[in-house]
Amino acid sequence: MFRDSATEFAKYGYATPMHPRMFGNLGRTLALLREMRGYSQLALSRKARIGKSQLSKYENGRELPKLETLEKVLAVLDVQPISFFYTVAMLDSLVDRLEQPAPELPPLPLPLTLLQPNLDELFSVTVEQFLRLYRLQIEVQARLDALTPAARPRSRG
Repeated sequence: MFRDSATEFAKYGYATPMHPRMFGNLGRTLALLREMRGYSQLALSRKARIGKSQLSKYENGRELPKLETLEKVLAVLDVQPISFFYTVAMLDSLVDRLEQPAPELPPLPLPLTLLQPNLDELFSVTVEQFLRLYRLQIEVQARLDALTPAARPRSRG
């Protein structure tokens, strides 16, 4: 019924989304998580007790699932709602960054070898930042796993 157009929402008297593509990557995230868990659309839809065509509509961004339906799908995938929406936000952020023009990079000195000190230093810094990000992700996941069931955020259906 509504594409991603704020004017379409307003035309029918609905509140407009804060971001024009709000939930734009929800379907991509569902498909990504389904594939990571090794489910086909048919297998996941059966376990979640929803129609395969409905799941396909969600994954392709043609419709947004109701909260109850999303809760069923996430339960089968064994994904907490907070993790799911965090993944959606990360994909949204990545898409936004990819749509921005790339900064112009200075020309690389030739010949280019890994023995050049500035390139080795740059590589070292990049690896350190990657490892720091990885450790942070592990730490956050450990903290989420350590929460008691009563302290975990609940999804409302």
